[in-house]
Amino acid sequence: GGPPGTGTWLQGVNDVGYAALSCADADPNDPAAPPACLPQGGGGRLHDQSMFVQYCWSMVFAVQTLCTVGYGHVYAVSAPELVYTVPFLLLCSMAFSVVIANMQFLTRSRFDPENLASQSRKQVQFYMRERDLPLSLQFRLASYYDNLIQDKISNGRFLQDQVLAELPLGLRVEVITHLYKDLVENTAFLRGLPYEVMCSIVVQMALVPTDRPVIFEAGEFGHECFVVSQGKVALRSLFGDEIAVIGKGSLFGELGVLMPGCRRHYTATLCPGASVRSMSRAMLEPYLCDYPELAHELYRQYLAHQYRQLSKLSRIRARMDPYAILYVSIVEAKGLSGWDMFGASDPYCVVQVQDMKDKTNVERGTLEPQWREDFEFPMI
Repeated sequence: GGPPGTGTWLQGVNDVGYAALSCADADPNDPAAPPACLPQGGGGRLHDQSMFVQYCWSMVFAVQTLCTVGYGHVYAVSAPELVYTVPFLLLCSMAFSVVIANMQFLTRSRFDPENLASQSRKQVQFYMRERDLPLSLQFRLASYYDNLIQDKISNGRFLQDQVLAELPLGLRVEVITHLYKDLVENTAFLRGLPYEVMCSIVVQMALVPTDRPVIFEAGEFGHECFVVSQGKVALRSLFGDEIAVIGKGSLFGELGVLMPGCRRHYTATLCPGASVRSMSRAMLEPYLCDYPELAHELYRQYLAHQYRQLSKLSRIRARMDPYAILYVSIVEAKGLSGWDMFGASDPYCVVQVQDMKDKTNVERGTLEPQWREDFEFPMI
């Protein structure tokens, strides 16, 4: 800048790398001119101006210093200048901090999963209060949503669900198909179906909450089957014996889809870190009608689980009491072998139920089978 009165309003500090801002034809006697343009002698000092001018320029230089992160040009030479400049500088700093903090809060409230989860919980609570649900039901509902939301946050799915909810159906299916590509390829019972059908089924699978390890218990009625999407699931018999431990992509609980009126034959328990998705009978029914091979695969999986149970049941049959007894009588038998050349005979008629079997007695002398004899089979 030049000498006082030559028109330099804002003295640039060229040695720190930025240019000077100048205005020509500034009047040194103009009380509205910035202090840097006022003569340094006589009545041109900041404290010699009116209170309004002092206030305005203190604010100007405070904001300028604040917005330029300390590189503003505030030349407080005397004590009166400091009295006006420093307090307003602090005031503007506080205002600037409040603005930044509020912007951070607004940004966090818009994109932070925890805040979105809090809003979802409030919506659930408002829904329950408006409908005057019983307290016990409110508690169960709130507990379910808390676990569901927490599971989504821990696995990074909360924001994903918010984004996917705004997409059209076709685009949403493509995105979810890509996200769950590994699950589509590893779900054994879906193999053989068209790829589009596989993706459509996987997209409609519902995530099972992990708030308790037991998915379902033996003896319960169900209308859905399950697929292991991560980790392992232990299957236990009615008596607590472990039948099998199945891994990723495995199907279980298929009896709920094949015969929804039947009780489940085993208990399914989540292993630590496992994740499971469910498919209801209503969701699968159209696919079962259009693709019979899917129904065949479900039935094959059911037979495989039954076969696993038979070996377990045969080992515990001796120490368990039956819950029912099946009585069978033979009315007629054909194709029985007669006497052979060695004088022996085998005219027995064998009755078998699952892995249990028995044979008829014979009459002394004639060796004819004893008809209408009751066979007793314990049902476990």
